[in-house]
Amino acid sequence: MENNLATYCPVCYASYEKEIGDCERCEYPFAGSEEEQSKHVAQHVLNKSHLEKTEKALKKCKLILLIIGGFLAIVAIFSAKNLYDPFTLVLNFLLAGAFLSSAFLLKKSPLLFSIFPLVLYLLIIFLNAIEDISSLFNGIIFKFFVISSLIYTISYSLKSEKIKKEHRYLSKETA
Repeated sequence: MENNLATYCPVCYASYEKEIGDCERCEYPFAGSEEEQSKHVAQHVLNKSHLEKTEKALKKCKLILLIIGGFLAIVAIFSAKNLYDPFTLVLNFLLAGAFLSSAFLLKKSPLLFSIFPLVLYLLIIFLNAIEDISSLFNGIIFKFFVISSLIYTISYSLKSEKIKKEHRYLSKETA
């Protein structure tokens, strides 16, 4: 009598009709030692945890970008009455649009839409400092928080991209 029981990978749950050496999907070592199997499972858990942390960082980054974009839009709207310089008004609306667009497109391309607002934010800080050097210290805690959050998101996104390339099955699980 033939055994019709399928073998399931304990990591990615791929099904196999016959015994194999390594899982074709996640490379789980069926024929490996218990230590090799444990290391593989532990690495899988670490990779999955990193991807989950990246998702949380992206949500936090999106919120920050929405706050900055919303603030710039509100400033542009309220200063439209008192501002006689159309260039500054248009610039504020463009900056607001750039931050808000980055927030909504962040999930689609995390690296691009976290690097772009970081560069834009640093540029704004730099240009304000040229006009008035004391502006560097105004809101320094907020500036530090925004910059560090964007850098944190970039670093997690870079590592997540590497994990997803090496372990394609993980990118399908987190999608």
